Amino acid sequence: MKKIKILRPDMIIAMSAALVGISALFVSIYEADLFRKQQKATVWPYLELSFSSSDHFSYNIENKGVGPAIVKWVKVVRNGELFSHWSDYARYIQFSDSVQIVTSYINSRVISAGEKIQLIYTEDPEAIRCLAKAERKNPLYFYVCYASIFGDHWIVKRDSTGTGTKPVKLQMIPVEDSFQN
Repeated sequence: MKKIKILRPDMIIAMSAALVGISALFVSIYEADLFRKQQKATVWPYLELSFSSSDHFSYNIENKGVGPAIVKWVKVVRNGELFSHWSDYARYIQFSDSVQIVTSYINSRVISAGEKIQLIYTEDPEAIRCLAKAERKNPLYFYVCYASIFGDHWIVKRDSTGTGTKPVKLQMIPVEDSFQN
């Protein structure tokens, strides 16, 4: 006849305690992950590039997220040509000296939540005609790499494939390819 082993009460209590401890560990890890995701969501930046041409002409960048966007680098391209400064762009468009255009600094800048920056802005009729013509013929392409305060990185772009934002690992580009103004 076989002997049936009966678990002792102290063994049952020990195994139950171990099971509760392991369960608590997994719940704790899960909650920590949720908390980290919640923290990141409360400071998530989201940059959008836009273009406007009516009674004025402007290229804009706006942070529609809830946290600051730390700009790491900017690339400005037209017709395959990289620009380092707005003055290079003005020479490309061949403005006359009387044209009035306002340009903004963007590289290595922090863009606050809700902040909108007009990269190029003019109400000058001659400048609007020149810029609108250039935009129709060869649009200006922008690539902006930015980060959150937690070090997550994205690239927002406006190019021949459209506009959009995608998450990336920090990608450094050569200084000579970066827009400096």
